[in-house]
This record gives sequence, structure tokens and C-alpha cells, in this order.
Amino acid sequence: MPPGRTPQPRGSAHSPWGNPRRCRPPRSRTPASAPATEPFDRETRNMLTAITIRHNPDRMRYEVLDGDTVIGQAAYIDDGGSHRIFYHTVIDEDFGGQGLAGRLAGHALEETVAAGLKIVPVCPYIKKYLASHTQYAASVQVPTPALLGVLDSALDRRARR
Repeated sequence: MPPGRTPQPRGSAHSPWGNPRRCRPPRSRTPASAPATEPFDRETRNMLTAITIRHNPDRMRYEVLDGDTVIGQAAYIDDGGSHRIFYHTVIDEDFGGQGLAGRLAGHALEETVAAGLKIVPVCPYIKKYLASHTQYAASVQVPTPALLGVLDSALDRRARR
């Protein structure tokens, strides 16, 4: 502090930080029912146009792609019968917060139902998604010990490769 100046309490009207009453953000003039603005800028929004989702049955997963780069996945195991067990969903942290996991989950679940398979949600994200998207309720099978055993042995086999 320069000589001759007396310290002022933080946030006082005479402090370098200004009047504390003016530090509050302005009140929103948008009604509560109005849609929220998107949390990313125009450059990021333009990047999202290059995002695609595809099914990669050889790797047993649905993938989110940015161009040719996989930036997310919803991994599953088919039990050889009528169940698709979703056990892991992830989006690259650089693309987080843009709704990509929801788009991925919706795409994967739509294709699963269209294929006549039951959805077995083991992945926490898929469970959460299903809780708020009740249109899939008739196609959901609660994980049973037998289905979890199928998942465990499939993942063990995959780990040994």
C-alpha cells in the first residue's frame, strides 16, 4: 500500500473494489419459463456440427465422433439372447457439458429398442438417463445376478486378450 493511505475494509465504498452494492450481478429480466442460454460460445457451437454418433458392433459400443476422432462411448455387452447390458458411458472432458452424453444415450437406447433387445442399465449414466426418459420403461430389464454374471465373464475374457 502506498505511504499515506489508510487501509479501507474490503468491499467498502472507498475501497479499490468499489461499492459492494454494485458488485452484485444484475437481476435477470428473463422470465423463469424462458429457455436457458447455451453454456458455450459460437466457436464451440460451430464445432458441434462435426459431431456424429455411430454404432460400432465390432467393439460393442456406440461412439461419439468429432470428425474421425472418438470422443465418447457407451459400451455394452450383448448376452447372446435378448438383452443389451450397458456398463460404461464416457465423454472426453474437453467436450463435457455440451449434452453429448445425452445424445449418445438416446441414440444407443433407440437402436437397442429398435433391434428388439431389452436395455439392462448397469452404467450409472444410463440409469440416470432412463429415470428421466420414461418412454423406454417397457424395454428396461433390471440387472439380475445372471445378467451381471454374463457381464463379468465377458469383461474377464476381454481383459485376457
